[in-house]
Amino acid sequence: MWRRTRTGNPKAKQRAVRLGLSAFLVLVPFAAHSAATGRLLTWMKYGHPVLSWSNNLGEAYVVETTTNLAAPVWQRRATLTTEAVDLSWADDTLPGQEMFYRVALATNATIFQTLQQALHRGCTNQGIVGASAAAVLPHDGLWLGTYGSSDGVAPIRPQTPFEGGRVTKTFL
Repeated sequence: MWRRTRTGNPKAKQRAVRLGLSAFLVLVPFAAHSAATGRLLTWMKYGHPVLSWSNNLGEAYVVETTTNLAAPVWQRRATLTTEAVDLSWADDTLPGQEMFYRVALATNATIFQTLQQALHRGCTNQGIVGASAAAVLPHDGLWLGTYGSSDGVAPIRPQTPFEGGRVTKTFL
């Protein structure tokens, strides 16, 4: 199920997606549509909900959750940016109760776009073909940014696994 909601910003169109997690629920891929994010697909992967939507380059997207749509208290989970044509985000918290999700355009996108540009510059200057970065900002929460591809084809996602090479042995 999905539901359009509005906040104080009339230009910010948002969508809430309800994913019930129970032992006997089978979730099939589900699609919804909104002007802010285009088509939103949801599915389960390894027991965790995954949200995927089309990306408009230069935009920052906020993923928020609540457990009650009757009196919602939306909590920001992450803000995402990428240079890929689509974005996906997996909720990797332990399933416990029914959760509602919404994806909206960030209202304060400048800081997130600056971080994405820094990631892009760093990768292109060093010849890196794909990277994922994260930062926790005191007032803006978690930012996840991605750049490039893992094999020249598949775009890097926030949950893309990377191998710890020999330069990280000191830290592992």
